[in-house]
Amino acid sequence: MHHYLTALRRYPQIEVRGKGMMIGIDVKDGDVAKQVVSDCFQQGLLLGACGTGGQVIKLIPPLTIEDVYLAKGLNIVVAAVEHALANAKISADTGAEADTETLREAK
Repeated sequence: MHHYLTALRRYPQIEVRGKGMMIGIDVKDGDVAKQVVSDCFQQGLLLGACGTGGQVIKLIPPLTIEDVYLAKGLNIVVAAVEHALANAKISADTGAEADTETLREAK
């Protein structure tokens, strides 16, 4: 399963850990994890968030899953993580711009 999740290595804030078919994706933010779980659910994939603050997405597919279905599910997960991180970055950027604008108005 790890080789399916290599696309997430480009994000330094994400840690993929686990053994065999039990994998955790630590996104370091409970809100991001919640968004990933929600996006996946909307696409028919059932996941759960766990860990401190719900920041770890747990993947525990059946041991008998066919490769084609595993790949499909993990592609959904990767896309959802990337989407949630992009939204989190946009939110963070928007907040920073708003703070800068407030400072300009205060002068």
